[in-house]
Amino acid sequence: MHSKSVEVAHGEGLHRIYTTGAITKADYAGKRFISARTDKIAEKDHRIGAVVLEKVEGPSGLIGELGRGDFNVRHIEYIPEKEGFADLDEFFSAKGKVTSDKTLALVLGDLHADVLDQSLFKTLGEQIKELHPEFVVIHDLLDAMSISHHEREQLLTLAGRADRGELNLEREFDRAAAALNAILAADPSVKIVVVDANHNEFTERWLEAGRFSEQAENTRVGLELSYVRAATETEGVRTIGPLEYALLWPGIRLPWDRDSDIRPPRVDEPSRVVFLRPGQSFKIGPDNRLVELGFHGDVGKNGARASLKSMERAFGRAVYGHTHSTDRRNDVVNVGTFTKLLLKYNARGTSTWSQSMVRVGANGELQILDFVNGQWYDKSNDRPKDEKASLGEDYPQVLPNNEYHGEEGQVDQWSEWKKN
Repeated sequence: MHSKSVEVAHGEGLHRIYTTGAITKADYAGKRFISARTDKIAEKDHRIGAVVLEKVEGPSGLIGELGRGDFNVRHIEYIPEKEGFADLDEFFSAKGKVTSDKTLALVLGDLHADVLDQSLFKTLGEQIKELHPEFVVIHDLLDAMSISHHEREQLLTLAGRADRGELNLEREFDRAAAALNAILAADPSVKIVVVDANHNEFTERWLEAGRFSEQAENTRVGLELSYVRAATETEGVRTIGPLEYALLWPGIRLPWDRDSDIRPPRVDEPSRVVFLRPGQSFKIGPDNRLVELGFHGDVGKNGARASLKSMERAFGRAVYGHTHSTDRRNDVVNVGTFTKLLLKYNARGTSTWSQSMVRVGANGELQILDFVNGQWYDKSNDRPKDEKASLGEDYPQVLPNNEYHGEEGQVDQWSEWKKN
C-alpha cells in the first residue's frame, strides 16, 4: 500500500501515484530459486485494502469539465482481527454493521506559523470537531524566519523583512501561540503534541551562536531565553526548550516587577500542550499496531535524513514530516505541509509539495487526507444522477504498472521477470 508524489510545475495541482492494496490472501509460492526470499518480502508487504476516490467540487461547486477534475484520494485498510475497515470516523464490519471509529490523532503537515496557509488552517477547527482526535500532532510549529541562519548574509532580504516587521522573534512566538490557541479552542478535550523539529531548533542554534547580540530588536528576548536555557540545563541536557518556555511559561520575574508586569503564558491552556524532547518517542495505537509519531524526519539513522525505508525499519509504523511532500510506504507516511505551496525557497524548479494531514485511527490505521480545492474529503451521500456524465467515459482509468526496475527479481508468483 504505497503512494508517491510526482513533481509538477507550481500551480498545476497534486500529482501522485498510488497502489491500491490487495483483496487476495497473502499466498506467495514462486517456483524460482529466488522466490523463497521474495515470497517472504511479499507476505510482509501484503495489505488488504483499497483506494477511495472522491471527485472534488471545489469552491465553485462545479464538477469541472468532462473527464477532468481533481480528486480526494485515500487508502482504506482491512484490519484482520477486527474483520473490517475504517474510513474517516466510521468502522465498517464484514457483517455489515457500521460503528464509530475513534480518531487517536491528527498529524498535521509542517505548520510554520508565519507562512501558514490561512485558508487551509481555517478548516482545521471543523475537522477537529468532526473527527474528535485525542491528539493533534504538530511539526515545525515555528518558522523562525526572524532569526534564520539561512538568511544571515542576505542583506536585501533582511531589509525587506525589516520593512515588513518580520524580524521580531517575539511576534513569531505570538503567532505560533495563536495557532495553538485556535486548535485548543476547537475542542475542549483535544491535546497538542509538538514534535522536536529543525525549524523549532533554529532558536536553539541562534542562542548558541549568541547572534541575539547582533540584533537589537531581539536582544532582550535573546538574553531572557539564554538565562532560561542555562538555568534549566542538567548535565548538558535541557529540560525546557526555548520555544516551550516562550509559549507555555510566564516571563521572568525581576525583584521590582509587579504582578501586572509579568508576561503571562502565550498559550491559553499550557497543560494541554506537550513539547517532545529531542529523540523522545510518542506512540499511540493498540499494542500490535503502535504508530510512532515523535520524530520529525530531519534527523534519522546516525544523523542522516530519515526516509520511508529507514523509518519503516526503525519503527514499523510511523508518521513523520520535514519534506513538505506526502508519500507512503505501507505503514509509514511522510506527511506534507500546512504552509502556502509557493515560498521563496522552493520557487525555482518543480515541486512535490502538498497540503495534507494524517488521521491515525483506533486500530493504528493511517489515512492521508489531502486538502484539494478547499476540501479534505466529502462525507455527503450525494451521488451524481449520471456518474458517467460526471466522470467521463472510462474515467478515471486504473492501469497496471508492468515496469520492473533494477534487479529485484520476481515480485510475486504471478509476475515475470526478465533481465534485459
